[in-house]
Amino acid sequence: EVKAKPATSGTAVVDVAETDHDAIFTLLTQHDSVTRTVETLPNGVRTVTTTKDPKLVPVLRKHVRAMVARVEEGRPIRLWDPVFQGIFANAKAIKIEPRDIDDGIEVLETSADPEVVTLIQAHAAKVNSFVAEGHAAARPPWAGRGRGGMGMGPGRGLGAGRGAGPSR
Repeated sequence: EVKAKPATSGTAVVDVAETDHDAIFTLLTQHDSVTRTVETLPNGVRTVTTTKDPKLVPVLRKHVRAMVARVEEGRPIRLWDPVFQGIFANAKAIKIEPRDIDDGIEVLETSADPEVVTLIQAHAAKVNSFVAEGHAAARPPWAGRGRGGMGMGPGRGLGAGRGAGPSR
């Protein structure tokens, strides 16, 4: 988990992420403050993700590095998602090079395996949907897509009897 010094804020939006989950929640909540471009390469992608919110820049950078560590260490997330399953199953064939840039981070993600390149490009498209739509795009299929950030905050995991069946 990523640890950062908590910030005080008078708003309901989390300013500084303390864990992987907090960073994801913060970035999904503040997705309108994030800009992301993807350059498709023959062997992968180059992504550039930035924000004009100075409080969000370190959250973005720490999140990316935490996800790189998860891939390198074999600590998967979103295993219900076929794209993430594929990324983690093929982690040894993926090279990820993050680099801090003004207002954000650039990532070169490549592979020598053409099938893994397809996964890398699909993952980039999936992350683009998170930036474009926030919580709605990140929600599992069984959780519905139309409830904003409700139910996705810190400490709001799927409890007994939640997450199965139609959304309310």
